[in-house]
Amino acid sequence: MKAMNLPIKNEKKLSIGSLKDVYDMPTTEKSKFNSILSSVKQSLTPEEKEISFFNKYFIFTRKSDNAKIIESMSENLYIKLTAKGRKPSEQSLKDYISVQLSLEQNENFDNNFIKAKDIAVQRINKEALLKKSKKKVIKINKPKVVNLSDSDNDSSVTSSSAESGSSSKSVVSAKKGISLGKTKKKLKIKNKSVDLSKKWLKLTSLIDKYHEIMIKTKSNDGKIDSKSLKTILGHCEKLNILAQDEQVKSNPQLSESLEKFEEIYEYFTSI
Repeated sequence: MKAMNLPIKNEKKLSIGSLKDVYDMPTTEKSKFNSILSSVKQSLTPEEKEISFFNKYFIFTRKSDNAKIIESMSENLYIKLTAKGRKPSEQSLKDYISVQLSLEQNENFDNNFIKAKDIAVQRINKEALLKKSKKKVIKINKPKVVNLSDSDNDSSVTSSSAESGSSSKSVVSAKKGISLGKTKKKLKIKNKSVDLSKKWLKLTSLIDKYHEIMIKTKSNDGKIDSKSLKTILGHCEKLNILAQDEQVKSNPQLSESLEKFEEIYEYFTSI
């Protein structure tokens, strides 16, 4: 492709482009290609030019048989290297590939094996880096279930004030056969200088998840599994305590997730 006369954009040759890109190529240098292109430019009518610009070109490289073998070898090596247990030796890997792909072990095999192994190792290292970059999942303990008494069939208990520091309770009407137990207040902050907005930022993925569940529940006429509802309500009570903090409320980066949470909290506590 380096030797081909192709349109250039951002100092790179375009392997895919339109005929307009070719038409706009400079023809100052003397060459057979430029001579033909200049002739085409002069002979095209405005109508022909307009129609021609709708066409596109692309250049592709056909894979050789050897490239396909290396690809198959790297795939098999990836499976073998990521399997649990002891790491196989170099020779055992070669024997495995030789049997799997019915290949004779010779000089060409060894060269392909080195290339295939490099590809497989690079893939494993890339996946390992991606795993490390993922945010850690914050675990929130599920609330304990407390059965409602017979006399409280139509009662509903609201959550206690966040400032009081007491345990919170949330109970959905017992007519629906759903009860929610009390949850221990998890957010105990000994150091008041801790930036709670960072804690909230780590919980945005959980809020997004509950927002999706809310949308699905709405489309399902408000029907939701009782166990899931209890878990969501328990988590919402804890999140609501955190949402009242001034550090969280005053952080403009958290405004979208706070709005989502308010919508989630209002919906699920009203079911």
